[in-house]
Amino acid sequence: MLDAKSYIFDAVDDWSIHPSYSSCKASIEMNYQQIADKADLIFTVAEELVAKFSDNDHVYWVPNAIDLNHYQQKITLIDKEIGDIPHPIIGYIGVILGRLDLNIIKYLAENNPQKSIVIAGSYKGKLFYWDRKLIKELKKYSNIHLLGFIPYEKSAMYIQQFDVGIIPHLEQSYVKATNAMKMYEYFACGKPIVASAAPGLNMFEDIRIAKGPEDFNRNVIEALAENNKDKTLARVELVKEHTWRNRVNQMLDTIYERL
Repeated sequence: MLDAKSYIFDAVDDWSIHPSYSSCKASIEMNYQQIADKADLIFTVAEELVAKFSDNDHVYWVPNAIDLNHYQQKITLIDKEIGDIPHPIIGYIGVILGRLDLNIIKYLAENNPQKSIVIAGSYKGKLFYWDRKLIKELKKYSNIHLLGFIPYEKSAMYIQQFDVGIIPHLEQSYVKATNAMKMYEYFACGKPIVASAAPGLNMFEDIRIAKGPEDFNRNVIEALAENNKDKTLARVELVKEHTWRNRVNQMLDTIYERL
């Protein structure tokens, strides 16, 4: 333990259930317990993580947030890679891991041959938790576009080309202890969202929560049909208070009050 007057810990996801750290799960759990015993203050990104540190009386939920200026910038030059893809675009952005529900994505592809399903994010490299079988299956569909790694500076450009943003995550994966950045990013760009049930998504009533591939597909179709300019502007309003500056101020206020 480091020698300090006070100990503050910020729990960003639950690494003990992340597939990339399965070999050291016991060590992570032991360290989490030590943190719960010793920390003067603990912040967690997900409500579900509050229970993990329940031995500590000073645990606070502070969810993720968004850089509004980045995602609301007006972009006039669009990369050909996304600009040439036919609309409507059903889009997902993020590292392509085993958390993706393959059944949902395949159902969307098979039942929407005239729509484009764009999956923007890393899916190859040395990290062992990339699901290569999943990628192989997705490549079978001509209307699924795997765009690979998208740098942060281009993320707004890609999301702005989506017609609907999706979060098709497996309910029993490690997402149960996360707070999806995607919902802030999609809303900051004014996009409707369809998602599988997961903790944290109840923060916004406008997110369509679907149960299973057929229900997910129905919600995507309805979201595309009902979208309009007023709804786009309303979604942007939803995330205006969810900025990193506000989150930091919330944490600082708690630190000053507690310590």
